[in-house]
Amino acid sequence: MKKIILSFAVIGLLFSTPSAAQQNQIDPDQLKKSIEVMFSAMLDVLSSPQMATAMAKFYKSFYDSLIEQGFSEADAMKIVTSTPLPIGNK
Repeated sequence: MKKIILSFAVIGLLFSTPSAAQQNQIDPDQLKKSIEVMFSAMLDVLSSPQMATAMAKFYKSFYDSLIEQGFSEADAMKIVTSTPLPIGNK
């Protein structure tokens, strides 16, 4: 979780300097490196056993709720498999 927060902080810093952005002074190499660090950190977090468990709980609960609301198993599965995780919305 700390890595995700750090990643978003990096993004915030990159895009929170309007004077540099307005003057096109953002170094493309530094931007690329920062994005690589951010994605690497996100992948580390998303591949953790704790995150896998949390994702499984979310999808199982979502699927069960759809069934309880009257969706067929096939329709519920289609909805669940086409729905992205609400990451970052705790």
